[in-house]
Amino acid sequence: MHSLRSRLVLLWVLSLATCIAVGVLLVQLYQQSTSAQVERAQAGAARACDLIRDRYAFYAAGWHGPIPSLSDETLRRDLNTAVALALAREDGVEGGIWQIEAGPLAYAFPTYQGSGPKTDLPEAERDRIRAVNEQTSREEQPIDQQASSRSQTLLLHGCPLAGPISGLTAWTMMRVQAAPGYDRLRLGLGLLLTLVVGMSAWLTRVLVVWTRHIRAIETALGRQDPTRMPAIERTGERELDRIIGVLYELVERWFQVAIGIGFRRSS
Repeated sequence: MHSLRSRLVLLWVLSLATCIAVGVLLVQLYQQSTSAQVERAQAGAARACDLIRDRYAFYAAGWHGPIPSLSDETLRRDLNTAVALALAREDGVEGGIWQIEAGPLAYAFPTYQGSGPKTDLPEAERDRIRAVNEQTSREEQPIDQQASSRSQTLLLHGCPLAGPISGLTAWTMMRVQAAPGYDRLRLGLGLLLTLVVGMSAWLTRVLVVWTRHIRAIETALGRQDPTRMPAIERTGERELDRIIGVLYELVERWFQVAIGIGFRRSS
């Protein structure tokens, strides 16, 4: 570390390490924020599914006589009402009731932000909804599933329903949008990358120019001509030019001293 080159290289390495550390911290903070949102949403979906189960249990407790057909319109209307009441205060949660053989018996999304009520099962997620309900019915316990994409995370929760109808399950679904700071994160990482590249280019140029000037001075001073001071061109670097100026003054003094000593000896 006694040379300027080594110190500049060390400075570049430390700067690169600092930028990488800051970038890693930014990514980790973003991931933790997104994970926290997903965990809260997963808990909300499970709570909403429990509410559907409670509503269905209350509704089925008053049944007397034979079990109605699964295609019965009154049954489906009652189940839709039970699901809508259960999800009425669960913002962003949609769900329904599924029968392993008949498929969807009820669906509701009471907090839908669209222009009108949403009453149709989302076809894009139908296969995922079927899968979580089939797994819930098969294992007879609550099931969580999630699917992540670049823009959102889809959360599904299924819970079995006990009652006179066999193979009945409830399900809820939530969509968690990607953290709003994603664009800012990309901008920050891009700025860090630009900073690292710019710093690397600048330090590389400083090293190359400084090394070239030092070699030029060494070459000029290494010329074997003891009768005169070698010509050293100005480098444009303030510190080096000051050293060259001091060196010229020192050599001029030596010449004056040498001339004075020779004159006294001759006299």
